Amino acid sequence: MAFQFKGHEWEELARCWEIAEDSEIVKQFIMYNLGSNGFNNKQIRYDIEQFLHALIKEERKLGDNYHVYEAFLKLSDSSLAKWITNNLSELWT
Repeated sequence: MAFQFKGHEWEELARCWEIAEDSEIVKQFIMYNLGSNGFNNKQIRYDIEQFLHALIKEERKLGDNYHVYEAFLKLSDSSLAKWITNNLSELWT
């Protein structure tokens, strides 16, 4: 069964990937899986997208910031990885 994201906290990504719930470890995991042509493991991109979809769903209930997260879905793998690793510990806590 696929991991069910709720979009409440970034630690969900760690749980999905079965790694430590530590922002630095999640950042390293994401960057380790990023190659020169995008994610080496496409499941990483898919999981991040599923997390963002869950976050968008929650944001629609709370306000209008969901448009920002929808835009992130359009980023290249490299840009998405850089954005999420730069902002991970600042968001969704």
